[in-house]
Amino acid sequence: MQHSEIPGVRGAFVGVDVFFVLSGFLITTLLYEEAQATGQISVARFLRNRAIRLMPPLLMFLAAAIAIGPYFWPNDNFPLISLITALYLTDYVNTFLGELSIAMHTWSLAVEQHYYLIWPMIVLYLCKVSADQRIRFLIVAFILLTLWRISNAWFLSDWALTAYRFDTRASGLVIGSALALTTVAITKKAANILGLFSLVALCCLALTLDGRPFLVACAQPVIDLAAAGLIVSIIGRESTAFGRLLSWQPIVYCGVISYSLYLWHYPISRALLQYTTDWRVILGVTFVLSFGLAALTYEFVERPLKQWRHLKRATTVP
Repeated sequence: MQHSEIPGVRGAFVGVDVFFVLSGFLITTLLYEEAQATGQISVARFLRNRAIRLMPPLLMFLAAAIAIGPYFWPNDNFPLISLITALYLTDYVNTFLGELSIAMHTWSLAVEQHYYLIWPMIVLYLCKVSADQRIRFLIVAFILLTLWRISNAWFLSDWALTAYRFDTRASGLVIGSALALTTVAITKKAANILGLFSLVALCCLALTLDGRPFLVACAQPVIDLAAAGLIVSIIGRESTAFGRLLSWQPIVYCGVISYSLYLWHYPISRALLQYTTDWRVILGVTFVLSFGLAALTYEFVERPLKQWRHLKRATTVP
């Protein structure tokens, strides 16, 4: 929504922070289950599976950028931009060398990739210590990462210098990981209340926060904790209001194609901004085109690869 320049929506980046918390929860759950079942984590297999899942749609997007991008942005070096993006360097390139045109939004994918590189070994370590030590480690890590971002925002007043880097955006990944390694049991009523409170807090922050680095950095722990609260409210609680909402088929399908939807939406909105400033036109056309491209990418790229992985896993298991 923010990329369509909707009036009053200044903090749509909150959605990315919610994604980081959710990603930390899901990835750590997978790694922890593997470590518990086998006593080890195959980092090579984990990274290979992540590459098979994520790289084909990304390469498809970059191929389209190289082919079509010069018609809209003739002065941009799309082969170089594509190489930087494919190497998952956009978070630090955006920070220190300038935003990478239509691939600027892939900084979040780079943050994720850096997380993938270091977190399996940390999870393996956490599996070998007591539950109390595990929680202390993650709480300390969350506090230190939060203080690191706040201190960076205090001394570096430019938004880009603190907004895109892995080291300044990792707190959400850590708190999501903490959820995966902690048993949280609450009643259905408490889950509904927590979910509502968390959703309202996130919406308020999305509508009120702007691009002032220090303000956003100070609000970051609230965003992370509210995102964690939202996840807690739906874990194993399909009968709650939020569980029923998220099980609605259109929302489920949007979640299924969300990765490709994220890849396509930004360049489309950027291109439309060259022809109109009407946010309603930009939002509507961006949604229709990016949804269509995302659905095609999922049906012809992501789903066949997913089926191939499942078939391969079934044929290799003794």
